[in-house]
Amino acid sequence: MLAGDRSEYGQTALKIAAESGNSQAMKALINRGAKVNDNTFFTVINRFESEKTKQEIIELLLKNQAQVPSGLLYSAVSRGGIDLVKLLIDRGADVNESDPYDNTTLLMRIVQPNTGISPQLRPALVKLFLSKGADVNARNKNGVTALSIADKSSTSEIVELLK
Repeated sequence: MLAGDRSEYGQTALKIAAESGNSQAMKALINRGAKVNDNTFFTVINRFESEKTKQEIIELLLKNQAQVPSGLLYSAVSRGGIDLVKLLIDRGADVNESDPYDNTTLLMRIVQPNTGISPQLRPALVKLFLSKGADVNARNKNGVTALSIADKSSTSEIVELLK
């Protein structure tokens, strides 16, 4: 299978390499001209355990003109480290992106309990998002803001950061 070929199921060699966790094959394929796509980003974030490997591959994808797809920052906040989140924001990911279902922003998600985000990472994420222009006054479809969520369920440190 060559860099641009597809399997009988329509998957590219790059997608197969990502799903198998083979970062070396991904690098070789990209360097040989494999076309990057949105699904590759999500596979990398969801599949690879090593933050270093995730960051390396995502940097390689971005270096090869891949666009940061909508929803990727949501995945990175839940499954990535702070460095990966910073990289995506610096490359154009929208800190005010909202969930299409209930209009919950990432800042709201960060301060909510039981979202899979490490409690130790939450203060750093809040600081990062605020420093990058996250709208602390944004409301979801129920009229709730990040501060009102934090008042009910976050630490006093998070509440103070949002004030």
